[in-house]
Amino acid sequence: MAQSEERKNYKAPPAYCDGENYRDWKLDICLWQEFTSLEKKKQGTAFFLELKPGKVKDAVRSLGKEVLVAENGLTQIINHLDKIYQEDSAQLSYRVYSKFEKYSRPDSMSLQSYISEFEKLLADLKKQKITLPEEVLAYRFLNSANLPAEKTDLALATVQSLTYKEMCKTISKIFSVQNNFSRCSWATKSLVLF
Repeated sequence: MAQSEERKNYKAPPAYCDGENYRDWKLDICLWQEFTSLEKKKQGTAFFLELKPGKVKDAVRSLGKEVLVAENGLTQIINHLDKIYQEDSAQLSYRVYSKFEKYSRPDSMSLQSYISEFEKLLADLKKQKITLPEEVLAYRFLNSANLPAEKTDLALATVQSLTYKEMCKTISKIFSVQNNFSRCSWATKSLVLF
């Protein structure tokens, strides 16, 4: 009966896909450990069996059965993978900043979706303790918006002050976006757009 109940409540651990962000995946695994009903000595094996064939699975397989079925097997697996895949802080900061710097809104993306994506990239910078001046954020937001030249010029001519908040409002006004800006930490819901 207990084994049947365990299977009923079982949720497989998140599987790693090549190219996936290791740090995010590791967080997913740690969260899975918090809520899984699977006993600890089975977690390493369950984790291993969910891995897709490739480098990660091979690295885990190299630890052997003793580690996979150990009471702290999953912890040993994660420690082993950290040595191989975890980026140091300089690499991670560089990757996060490069992604921010290179980001450009695709033509098909709505302005609302762009604002959300830009906010996510900003949050990633903050996690790495990277702080940019307001003027730089304003220019980056404008340049990454990938607007036609005339709308870029209009935004620069009409922005009240060169801050990220004001540039976001100005571009939103230019596009007459009806947006509650609920994801933007700085915005108000009473913004009147023309």
